[in-house]
Amino acid sequence: MIINKQNAPRNRTITLSNADISRLKERLIKLDKPVSLSEYVCDDKTMIESFLVSNPSIEKYLKEAPTQIKKYFKNSKLSLVVSIDPEVDDDPGILFVDIATNESVEISWLKLNDLTREWIVPVVGHDASKFNIDINFA
Repeated sequence: MIINKQNAPRNRTITLSNADISRLKERLIKLDKPVSLSEYVCDDKTMIESFLVSNPSIEKYLKEAPTQIKKYFKNSKLSLVVSIDPEVDDDPGILFVDIATNESVEISWLKLNDLTREWIVPVVGHDASKFNIDINFA
C-alpha cells in the first residue's frame, strides 16, 4: 500500500507588520565575525557555538581570555565547556574556560585569585554568571 504523503510547504514568504518587524528586530542576533575557537580545546563545539549565539556578549571575553590567562598560566591548555544543570528547567548554562595546569593547588588558586581580581571582576563583571574560569589539575 502506497501512501501519498504531502510535504510541508517550503520557502514561503511571510508578511510582517511594522510592529512585528520592530519586535523581532530587537531579538535579532548579529555577529560581526565569529569568534575563533582555535586557542581552545572544544569537546562539543556545536554546544559552545549554540551557547555563544544565545549569549553574544560573551564573545569579547573569549577573544581576550587567552591573553589574560597566559599572564598567570603561561603554558597551560585552555578548554571550553558549557555547564548546564539538568535539574533546572531551561537552564541557560555557564561557559567555562578550563585551565589545565600541573602546578600545585596552592599556587594555582593564588594565580586564579589574581586573575579574578585583575580581569574577571572588573572586566567580565555581571557576565560572570554566564562566563567563568576554572582550573583543571592535570
